Amino acid sequence: RCVVALLEGGALTVRSSLRMPDVSNEQQWRDACEAVIKGAGPMLVQPANRQSGSTERGDDVRLGHALTTPLRQGDKLFGAVYVDKELCGGVFTPHDLDLLTIFSAQAATMLENARVAEELRLAFRSRAATLEAISDGVLSLDKRGKVTSINAVAARILGTTLAGNLKDLPDLA
Repeated sequence: RCVVALLEGGALTVRSSLRMPDVSNEQQWRDACEAVIKGAGPMLVQPANRQSGSTERGDDVRLGHALTTPLRQGDKLFGAVYVDKELCGGVFTPHDLDLLTIFSAQAATMLENARVAEELRLAFRSRAATLEAISDGVLSLDKRGKVTSINAVAARILGTTLAGNLKDLPDLA
């Protein structure tokens, strides 16, 4: 079973779950994810009848019935991932936790990349709308004098089209 919960407005919100039909009423995953969000870091969740660090067999084997890890990219915390083996039984090892941590870091990087791409898309649309709202001819130039953007009025003045290639315009340096 698995839950992906994202932080939205400071609270965990389930964005995806697998084989957990009543996910909103299960406290086990929520407690584990909240511990990770509060800074506990990736963790093997111990069964309720076994305390962390106990050595039932006389060894120091660390096993857990569930794993929880943060979805973090740099200093930005997106949420947490929780997985357990309640349906099939069995346990997770520290190696399993390492693998989930790596996967979660990659997923968090993809979330951050999507956020940045959306910001860039919105900035581009805002810039284009601003250029078109100006009734004067407007050109944007880079440091070398190359035209980087142009509005419709400037295109008409220069005798080109917005669909035309900006490389065809003369250098204005």
